[in-house]
Amino acid sequence: MKSGLSRTSALIGAGAVRKAQQGESKWVEVPGDEQTHSASSQETHFGTTQWFTTSDGVRLFVEVVEPVDRTDDCVTVVLVPGYGIDHSVFAPLVHELRDLDRIVLFDRRGHGDSDAGDVASYSLDRLAQDLEEVISEFANADPVVVVAHSLGGMEILQLAGRSPALFGSLIRGLVLVATAASTGDQNEFLSARPIGQAVHHLAQPVATMLMMHPEITQPSSASQSLVGALADHYFFGSHSAKQSIKQTVAMLEKVSPDVLAAMVPIFESLDLRSEALALQKVEVAIVVGEQDRVTPASLSLELHELMPQATLTVVPHTGHMVMVEAPDELVAQVRNVINHVQLGDA
Repeated sequence: MKSGLSRTSALIGAGAVRKAQQGESKWVEVPGDEQTHSASSQETHFGTTQWFTTSDGVRLFVEVVEPVDRTDDCVTVVLVPGYGIDHSVFAPLVHELRDLDRIVLFDRRGHGDSDAGDVASYSLDRLAQDLEEVISEFANADPVVVVAHSLGGMEILQLAGRSPALFGSLIRGLVLVATAASTGDQNEFLSARPIGQAVHHLAQPVATMLMMHPEITQPSSASQSLVGALADHYFFGSHSAKQSIKQTVAMLEKVSPDVLAAMVPIFESLDLRSEALALQKVEVAIVVGEQDRVTPASLSLELHELMPQATLTVVPHTGHMVMVEAPDELVAQVRNVINHVQLGDA
């Protein structure tokens, strides 16, 4: 990792976007977006909503957005949110992609509008199986491009290990956003683990207290300030809008502490580097925020080294929530992958 870290230092220090491609590397200066972005506060549902029941009986919320102008080369884009986040975080992408592309959004178990199921079921393999079942059910015979953020990207890597035949056949393209194949000692959020340990040790007593005292289940302004401060520090870069932070906090506070705690071991023992090798048959774009403290850019660089056919984009002034901090850059990367899939490059 030393060589990777030194390369990342140069990458981040330049404050630019690096687009690295197989056989060549080129620098493209993309100015940091001085305007603030936020997810749509007016719309959290975009198409036809329905329930999907997983093979172990958990109901997941799914939403399908049909394209305004469907073409013969239509692609189904599956949007997979990250840890503690629900489908509504992808509002900027939906608004930009819905004219020509079919979009499938869903909330993982225990998140957003989905049911929680057994807290013991929150292994990475089970979450990857949920993802596989959703993709298989809703792909509609179209080639699939998956846009996966954070934990969602880890679920995709796990899926590549358990069902490699899906990649290059049904799943033709991937956009991996602020994610990692391993955490090593580079994850400020979990390697020092002040937050992870706090969630792990406090989740059960807090959940018990809330069950005994339902009158305090609505978060107080103090708790919102605490969670907001943590979200601001860990999830966002220096140019983020307060509204984006507020909406992210609302998503996090909607998830049971037990559910959040149950997923912490996923990050503590993460090593999906061998699984990533199965993705060399598909078109891949890797996107990460320059100021990401949860999955630092060094971890995306490691991913790129495992998948040299991928492009790598580091977005200036941006943290972990690339979808709402720099939606235009992310949309550009998604469209590029879709174009390659439609041209038969993947």
